[in-house]
Amino acid sequence: MTLLSTWAKACLGAACASALLVGPLPREQQTARAADRETVPVGIDAEEIRAPRSVQAGKVLFAVRSKDGRPHMLEVFQPRDGVSVREALEGVQNTALLRRVKGIPVANPPNQVAQAVRETDQITEFFGGALVDRHHSVRWSATLCPGTYYLIDLEQILFGEKRWRELEVTGSAEGCDGREGRASGDRGETSVELVATDDGPRIRTRTKLPAQGVLSFTNRLPEGGGELLLQRLRRGVTPEDVSDAMAVVLRGELPTETIVDGQPFGLGGLSAHRNVKLHLDSRPGRYLLFSAVPDPRTGLPQTRLGAWRVVTLG
Repeated sequence: MTLLSTWAKACLGAACASALLVGPLPREQQTARAADRETVPVGIDAEEIRAPRSVQAGKVLFAVRSKDGRPHMLEVFQPRDGVSVREALEGVQNTALLRRVKGIPVANPPNQVAQAVRETDQITEFFGGALVDRHHSVRWSATLCPGTYYLIDLEQILFGEKRWRELEVTGSAEGCDGREGRASGDRGETSVELVATDDGPRIRTRTKLPAQGVLSFTNRLPEGGGELLLQRLRRGVTPEDVSDAMAVVLRGELPTETIVDGQPFGLGGLSAHRNVKLHLDSRPGRYLLFSAVPDPRTGLPQTRLGAWRVVTLG
């Protein structure tokens, strides 16, 4: 396992994962009350995605788990007005950094990826998600207003599958006036922002974050998506070691030295100007915080452009 794990070797751009959302739940779980932030359980693995069929509008807290050892990226999205779900998924598929040719991963041209990212940004709205495996479950919350949302396994979509699970959000909720879920944070939460700079996208937050607490993540980029992933650093790795490894990544190469321990986990794709919450319950220690979504101007992973930061959870 090198810098960002086996998962990142293949992705280093869009958050990759794997499975689909289908599979019945017990009748009492078919509708989950979300207005009071009751937990909405979601299971994702290589065969299916299991989730309630509907929730009440308002603050929805997702608890995402997987039984698989390899990571899965759950994404929650809506096609914009006049766009079908198949059109939206075709656009997402076109943003893949890699394609399979006779089973072999081949890199897509960055300019092609950048164009696809810009086009997808115009037809699809992302509300967050979760990168999980059997060792990392993720709890995250967002404000959802009435409508039909779609849950997907991102890696399956990127490599040609077009399967999804519908989630109906019903009722009404305060603030559902077309600006739901926009950038905001509550008192007592720790702010993390993905911002645009002259040097490229950057993650702005404190160097020490709570291991048990709420991170309020806002994508403040003018366009394109963002994510908030964490990967534990190996004992003894210094900030200089991370900088050296990232310099190698910036050249489009993979570091030879292993600086991380375990798989990445965290929040999935979030459209520009939106805000979601990551409810952390993690081991204290030093972590790499990063976003690897493809950049809409260059088509390169945001990680390669500088969207990373070393933080301490404690």
